Amino acid sequence: MKNAFATLHKAQKLGAKFHRNGQSIQYSGPHNSIGPRDIENLASNKDEILLYLAARDHSASLLPMEKGVQPMPSLIQEMWWSWIDHSISLVVPVVCEFHHVSPSAVEHAIRLLVKRHTALRSRFSETGSGLSVQINNACDLVVEHETLCSVGGVQDCVQEFMARPLLQTNTWLTAAKIISCGPQCTAVLISNHLVADGRSSVVLTQELNDLVHSPNADEKAAPQHSDFAVWQRQWFSHAKPPLVEFWRHWSSTRRNAHSPRGSRLRWAEGVKAAYPLSFPPTVLSGVVGIAHSFNTSEFVVCLTGFAIALSNWAGWRSFPVRSIYDERTSLALRPMVGLMTGADAIEIALDKSQGVADHLRMVEAAYLYAMEARLPTMYAYPPFVAGGLAKPAQYDENIGIVINYMDCSHMAAPVPSASTWEPPVEAASRRIWPHPVSAIALELCRWKDGLSGKLLLHDGFISPEEQPAMINALYASFREMFDKP
Repeated sequence: MKNAFATLHKAQKLGAKFHRNGQSIQYSGPHNSIGPRDIENLASNKDEILLYLAARDHSASLLPMEKGVQPMPSLIQEMWWSWIDHSISLVVPVVCEFHHVSPSAVEHAIRLLVKRHTALRSRFSETGSGLSVQINNACDLVVEHETLCSVGGVQDCVQEFMARPLLQTNTWLTAAKIISCGPQCTAVLISNHLVADGRSSVVLTQELNDLVHSPNADEKAAPQHSDFAVWQRQWFSHAKPPLVEFWRHWSSTRRNAHSPRGSRLRWAEGVKAAYPLSFPPTVLSGVVGIAHSFNTSEFVVCLTGFAIALSNWAGWRSFPVRSIYDERTSLALRPMVGLMTGADAIEIALDKSQGVADHLRMVEAAYLYAMEARLPTMYAYPPFVAGGLAKPAQYDENIGIVINYMDCSHMAAPVPSASTWEPPVEAASRRIWPHPVSAIALELCRWKDGLSGKLLLHDGFISPEEQPAMINALYASFREMFDKP
């Protein structure tokens, strides 16, 4: 695929224009812009090029999401159900701490939250026609209560509840508990990964806090994952063969994507070091300027800077990055709760002899392909279990690089941007993380007036002594690309 994207980019630089006509690729342009070998290369990667062109076309006119007539599983849920051992409990936790709030008020907020999102009330069963979904009544959710005398026991109680088996064959795939200790009240909500993911936990945490303090606030109907499932099937209706079969064919014929350091960069439990990042205001101006000049997204620009930093730091030329970001949906759809509604695995390929402009176009092509195909997503997010990593043959457990990009351009940054370039030399925190985490995770938040974020590094794979070099490479890449006079 790397050579196909390189051929595509080279031809585009020479004036060639490519279009999708059904299941055919059409091009026009100067005679010397594409040769026989180029045509042969593109033809051998026809399916991937068609998906890339489809994503490029769709990005200009997003498909509307309509209300589903009846609940249905998404394509990714169907695959998850068939690939994951039903005896494995994969849990996404939400933990919120409240002070001077009654347990009954917290329970009321939890029930409102569960009522709002049908994904949390979904249960699954196999029928003659495939996987089906039913929706439980919110009032039937059992919310447990426990009162402790010592605050010191709260964390143990939380961990014990989070370790409780929550199998995808259960009637309820969501469980809740409230732990009271004096004026402190801790709410724990766990969901099976079949109905929620890490992106969902961010939504649920924010909404639970809002509902506790404003339970009677007016609200619009939340977008539901079942609606996403309908939309996803419509989105991929052009894929031939049908998407699930295409996925399976892809997994059987394509080489597995490996992490840059083989088994070193994978997902595992350990200590996560968090380095806060704050860039000068000129960086955001540079990102916006490049995105405008190349007619691409700010996310693609930031991803390119991150990719160049990784390449310069470790000498990598080809590596996968898991992206938690979804440009295809509107702001109104971001509060959606569900499995992998905004995650793609992007196979980055950089040529050292090329400049930043070429890198950006290559990254953009790879991202658009991943965004449309959604093929490697499952490979980039292996299943986790307490005490180990489940390893079905269909998964590559070694992809451990993540970029999480949040667009908060409608809000001012809570903390002013740094006035100078000062990479952090020490982690703000080093926390023992009970759940598997990636080796490298970059979180960026685009504010109205600046760019900030965090770089999360796994001590087990990148030692504290190695970490400053990674941070310096990131700052050097961003400074070279974006901080232009």
